[in-house]
Amino acid sequence: MSLFKACDWWSATLGEGEEFDQGCLCVGDVDNSGTGHDKIIVGSYMGMLRIFSPHANKCTEGSPADAQLLEVQLQNAIIQVEVGRFVSCSEFLHLAVLHPRKLSVYAVFGTAGNVDHGDQYQLKLIYEHNLQRTACNMTYGTFGGVTGHHSLCIQSMDGMLMFFEQDSYSFGRFLPGFLLPGPLAYNSRTDSFLTVSSARQLESYKYETLAVAADAESR
Repeated sequence: MSLFKACDWWSATLGEGEEFDQGCLCVGDVDNSGTGHDKIIVGSYMGMLRIFSPHANKCTEGSPADAQLLEVQLQNAIIQVEVGRFVSCSEFLHLAVLHPRKLSVYAVFGTAGNVDHGDQYQLKLIYEHNLQRTACNMTYGTFGGVTGHHSLCIQSMDGMLMFFEQDSYSFGRFLPGFLLPGPLAYNSRTDSFLTVSSARQLESYKYETLAVAADAESR
């Protein structure tokens, strides 16, 4: 006899024929509501960006459309979405959207609407970076132990880690012995980046080592 019981709390079917990857979903209070309710952000390879705010009291009487705050068609395929403090001199959370050749950071906010439709949510572009190399995935964190904001690291398809600090490009470093891009994660405790090589070996690179590496921006 099981002590736990699963319940279908909420679900939504997104579009028809759209494709998604593991990086196309994240969770966070992206609109800075301060209510303690995180939102579900989903992007697709078709460039469709959706934000949901499901609630348990709507699971029986509501529909997925009731929980949808925003649906926007972007011009490029969405590879990954993340929520963090990506804007300088701001404590608010923002949405980072990774495209194949572009990184865009948005603010998501709601404005009071009429009683029938509730708040109206909008997406505002804060800044963007055009990438010189095709992106594969990204991670973020307090690189170098800096507090108060998050930096972004993008891994390209040809093995370069590109570092961005808010609206500025910091530097890029090629990974040694690179063949194919692998998963990428940041460990704040060791201030290092974790990935898996084509030889199925777990590799760790400290941020400080990457930052001071010489002749690493070219193969």
